Amino acid sequence: MNHVLLSLLLIMPHSLISQVEAMKKISIESFKSNYVVPRQIDVYLPPGYPGAGNYRVLYMHDGQNLSNPATSTFNTPWRADETLSRLMRDGKIPPTILVGIWSTSERYQEYAPSPAFANLSEKTKFAIRQNYGEIPYGEAYLRFLVEELKPFIDKEYKTIQGPSATSIAGSSMGGLSSLYALCSYPEVFSRAACLSIHWPILTKVPDDSMFNSFIAWVKLNLPADENHRLYMDRGTATLDSLYKPYMDRVELIVGESGFPSECYQIKAFEGAEHNENAWANRFEEVLIFLLGEH
Repeated sequence: MNHVLLSLLLIMPHSLISQVEAMKKISIESFKSNYVVPRQIDVYLPPGYPGAGNYRVLYMHDGQNLSNPATSTFNTPWRADETLSRLMRDGKIPPTILVGIWSTSERYQEYAPSPAFANLSEKTKFAIRQNYGEIPYGEAYLRFLVEELKPFIDKEYKTIQGPSATSIAGSSMGGLSSLYALCSYPEVFSRAACLSIHWPILTKVPDDSMFNSFIAWVKLNLPADENHRLYMDRGTATLDSLYKPYMDRVELIVGESGFPSECYQIKAFEGAEHNENAWANRFEEVLIFLLGEH
């Protein structure tokens, strides 16, 4: 390499060396719904949009944490738009629109899967109402996604509308909701990424009957075929340190479901904590599995 060029590279800021073209963000500040409270929706369009063809779509929960430090938990975003843009530039994933769905003060009620509450004792129901105000309604949140948000995105943007081009992802309670979405609407979502799934479901009400009911439902409804793709993981530190016993049971169910081995991944990351920085650090490999052509 030319010595002058090498010297320039050594003093050039890394951000300029590795710079990728940014995705364009369009924000809808108050998207109204008949099922849940209004919230902000951020739509990230790939570089070159609109281009000649149509685009795949990735829906993500907790949209306020995806790109902006000012709105993210502990000022640490996933940097999801940067990771997507880099992977698209490098040809590792196809052109994809990212839709960030902001969570609200009713996050627990919206993200908790409704089948988890099928066999609750009266004591547990009372405790849930005392701590959360009402029994969660994850089914209504999914109807908002499927019946209202997705049709809007498909109408306003150049999307490939079939399930093979529609994915959903989230972490913690958003991981629960993503698994719930894949099992509830396999004809809408063909791929789900569920990072650090919060298997205890409602932390303030420790009752494993919720987990047991949800997993029994997942076992009956998991779309375990070559047309669907599922990613699940956990860390081993902070809140993630609680998840191993749950994940072991889930991994057994998925393994016995007949899911083709190339269509699902279940991983553990030693030392990884339950936070946006940990999820951002492994998001690239998650996206390659979820969206890449294998």
